Amino acid sequence: MAKLIYARGCPERVSLKETYTYKLELSQNRVIGISTAPVGQLEILVPYDGRHYFTREACADVEAQLNGINPDDGAEAQVGHVLLANYDKTDLKDVLDLGEHYDTVAIRVPVVSDSINKPEQLYSDQEAALIVHEYRPRAPDVTPITVRLDITDEDSFTQLFRAVKEKSLTDWAELKKQLAQQINFNHWLVLHLQVSLAIPSSMPESIAPRIARVSLDWPTMTSFRTFNLKVDVAEGEKPPALRYNPVKACIEWEDVKLAPIEAPSSTNGNEQAMMAPKARRFSSRATRLLVNHPGEFYQRLLLKGTIELEIKDFLLSGVEMRVFDGSGLHVDAKRCANERITRIIIEVEQVLDDAFAQRKFFPYQQRVFEEVIPDQIRLADIRGALLDYGFQINKELPIADTPEVLRHVLQAERAEEQYTMELLVLVDGEHYIAERQTELPGGQIYASRVTSGELTVHMLGTMTGSTKELIRRMNAIQNALYERFARLRAKR
Repeated sequence: MAKLIYARGCPERVSLKETYTYKLELSQNRVIGISTAPVGQLEILVPYDGRHYFTREACADVEAQLNGINPDDGAEAQVGHVLLANYDKTDLKDVLDLGEHYDTVAIRVPVVSDSINKPEQLYSDQEAALIVHEYRPRAPDVTPITVRLDITDEDSFTQLFRAVKEKSLTDWAELKKQLAQQINFNHWLVLHLQVSLAIPSSMPESIAPRIARVSLDWPTMTSFRTFNLKVDVAEGEKPPALRYNPVKACIEWEDVKLAPIEAPSSTNGNEQAMMAPKARRFSSRATRLLVNHPGEFYQRLLLKGTIELEIKDFLLSGVEMRVFDGSGLHVDAKRCANERITRIIIEVEQVLDDAFAQRKFFPYQQRVFEEVIPDQIRLADIRGALLDYGFQINKELPIADTPEVLRHVLQAERAEEQYTMELLVLVDGEHYIAERQTELPGGQIYASRVTSGELTVHMLGTMTGSTKELIRRMNAIQNALYERFARLRAKR
């Protein structure tokens, strides 16, 4: 057994790291569970530098106690200890015999061993002692992380529907601009990723969880022109860079901060079980991966990926620690880096057939009705046509303009089996004066000026899965309006 001596040293770094690994299958039946048992690690680093950590005083202590004689079994110097608390949710008590040592872990480094046999090696700053203790934290009672992965063909229209619902988009030019994107539609496949995290409210306010790494398996060598990553980072933050990793055959990006979100008023479902009122919740900002050539997706059964979250200065098990040097004095963070890091890893498998079945499509129609005076009565006709075909009008957004112009937005929905049809109807009308000529008997021509107008109805729909029924109803509404407005023109 190595001889134990005492020295006035100090560790450079003491870190507690815990890793929790989950597996999530995204399909019609969503399944999430623990992939491997949680693991923890207490790591202590003491460099033989002769200055800050294993100091000259420590070297002198070793020389004085060994008296120039190297013990055959070697020697260890105790240069401090770590005090642990709140470790009830781990097996640290048994692994490190904390009950017998008053909740402390001695920091002991070799000063005589096979690799250290000369006094000058203790201050040469060429070697360091690394002490590692492994332990098992208990798995959290509820899953702290959840992931949502959606696949769509177009991203901007989803935001347009949301903006109209929230009445946050009232600029007519911007509405028309977003609709115009349908004409120049690029066949990108868009993967929407959202990561949510819920952790105990005891976590300090200063804690900032982040996504350390996201990787998606991609076995084919690819070009950056094939992909485009968009992350809504906060002002002043640098967006993450997308890269292809040929060693691991994946595309990946790193370092995305999670933003805190307010507590919901109620919870439901297993996924929401973690969203307890006393939990602090975070969510990633909108992340979209645009794939320009998605043909390979249709040939694959699964999309696999890994998401790694990191929380610094906090452990899910609640373990806390304080570090003391060889003189028994408390060591602050300036002298010794005290790290507590929680890593949460979730392995995701998306069943692509199920994801494609849940895609949203956005059929678009436009019809111009000439010689129709745009007024509130025509708006009532459009409302009536929507109601006749089973749509409920949820939102109306009048756009202020001159009296000669009518601009109005309607948002309507209709339940269709387990899905919902949604419609955005943009009404764009303008008054004008028309000249009408009438030929009287005898060849005399009579000219008159009449008030007329033009009405354009833009109709954008969305529905999950097949849109055949939605398109049929959009056609029926447009035909009903055509017949109604044609009678108005005939009467004039």
